[in-house]
Amino acid sequence: MKGVRKSIVYQRCEDLAAIMVSAGYSNVTSRDLEYLLKRYVGADPRTVRAYKRYLIEFNFLALKGEFYMILKDSIPVQKVLEIEEKESRC
Repeated sequence: MKGVRKSIVYQRCEDLAAIMVSAGYSNVTSRDLEYLLKRYVGADPRTVRAYKRYLIEFNFLALKGEFYMILKDSIPVQKVLEIEEKESRC
């Protein structure tokens, strides 16, 4: 659907998933995911809980036992490349 804007929540989930992929994650522990959410989204416990649900609901993550598996097919390649480019400039 061309011209339809993504919600801020969706954009943040997409960005966080791209950050995880560019950092080399394929699976992430709950502890690491909470750290990343606090660092990039917000530290309030309600925000962390909500974004864990959103990442699963939007098909960026799937809960597999003790780990969250990153569903790389749902993450736009361009988004990952943008993040890697930003990191290489620093």
